[in-house]
Amino acid sequence: MRKILLLGVGALCATVAAVCAQPAEPARKTVVHDPVFSSAQADRGKALYAANCAGCHLAGLDGSANPTANVKGLPLLGPHFVQDFGEAKVSALFNRMQRDMPKDKPGTLSEQQYLDIAAYVLQQNKFPAGAKDLTVDTATDVWIPGAGGAEGLVDYTFVSGVGCLSQDPTRSWMLVKAQGLKQNNPRLIQAEKSNNFTLYNIDLLNAANFHVVYENATGFTAWGVRIKTPATADNTDGIDPSGAVNVTIANSYIMDGDDGIAVKAGSVASKNITIKNDHFYGTHGISVGSETNDGVSNVLMAARRAIQ
Repeated sequence: MRKILLLGVGALCATVAAVCAQPAEPARKTVVHDPVFSSAQADRGKALYAANCAGCHLAGLDGSANPTANVKGLPLLGPHFVQDFGEAKVSALFNRMQRDMPKDKPGTLSEQQYLDIAAYVLQQNKFPAGAKDLTVDTATDVWIPGAGGAEGLVDYTFVSGVGCLSQDPTRSWMLVKAQGLKQNNPRLIQAEKSNNFTLYNIDLLNAANFHVVYENATGFTAWGVRIKTPATADNTDGIDPSGAVNVTIANSYIMDGDDGIAVKAGSVASKNITIKNDHFYGTHGISVGSETNDGVSNVLMAARRAIQ
C-alpha cells in the first residue's frame, strides 16, 4: 500500500500537504489521458462495435448494468469500466477482446479491428483522440487510469490540495471537496489466467482495494489466509474468485470493509467452489456477485462463522 503523509492546516477548511523523502522523481507513466488513438480509428471502431459487440454490451456500452436490458455483456463505460480495467494497460482491454469476443466466435476479427474497437471504447470513456492510431506496441505501454487518478503515487510523494474537513456519522474526520488530490487504490494480489495458484498460511493487511482476486483460471486454493483491514475501509473485498473453476477457500480469517468472499462470473463461468470453515469479522460475509453474467454453479458453503 502506498505511504502518503498528509498534514491538515485550519479548522474546517484545510490545505493538506505531504513531506517528500524520495531522492528522485520517478518516470511518468503514459496514460490514455495522453492521446493514443485517432478519431478516424474510433469511427472505424464504432461501426465494428455495432456489428460485433452491441448485441451483448448494448449500443450505449452499459451492458449488464442496464436494468431494463436482459444482456450478459460486461459494462464498458464509466465506473464499471474503471473497476474492470483501471490501473491496467490498454493491452489488457485489447487482449480480453481478442480472447473472448465476439461471444459466439471469439478471436475471429483481425488485430487491427480489435484495436479499432478498443479505440472506440476509450473514446466513449471520454479519453482524447490524437493524430496517430492505437497500435499493439502503444497498447502495451499505455495505462488506463484507475478511480484514484491517472498515474498513482509512489511512497512519500508530494501531495497537495485544498478541501474541507467534515465529520461523518462515525465521528471520523474526512477531507471532502478536495481539489487536485490523487490516490492510487491497487488490488493487493491479482492472479489472472494463472492455473493451480495457492495461498497458504499468510497475512494480508490493510489493502487499498480488493485483497485477492483470482480470475479466469482453474485451480485456486486459499488455506489459512488471514486478512485484517478495518471494517470502515470501503471496497476492500477479501477473496474474490471470478471466472474461476475448482476453488477451495478454507480455514481462513477475514476482516475487511466489504465482502469477505465474493464469487463472480463477469465474462467466464465460475464453478466447483468450496468455501469451508472460514471466519468473517465485520464484513458482508459471503456474496455471489454482483457480476454473474456467465453463471455460477456447484458452490458449497459449509461451517462458516460470521461475527459482526
